[in-house]
Amino acid sequence: AKPNWFKAGAAKECIREILREQLSVADSIKNKLRDEGFDRYKLIVQVVVGEQHGHTGDVIFNTITIF
Repeated sequence: AKPNWFKAGAAKECIREILREQLSVADSIKNKLRDEGFDRYKLIVQVVVGEQHGHTGDVIFNTITIF
């Protein structure tokens, strides 16, 4: 059987796709917060996608507000 070689190009494309999705989620959160009346604040939204001890696909986000 032929070994399954690591393909760096395919891995880079997966990483790019995930980063695009994270930016989209961050923008959606920021836009929703602005719609709720927080438009006078400068908002920074950070999205971290990870796994926590047996839970898969958890999305954790943190909002930092700068006055």
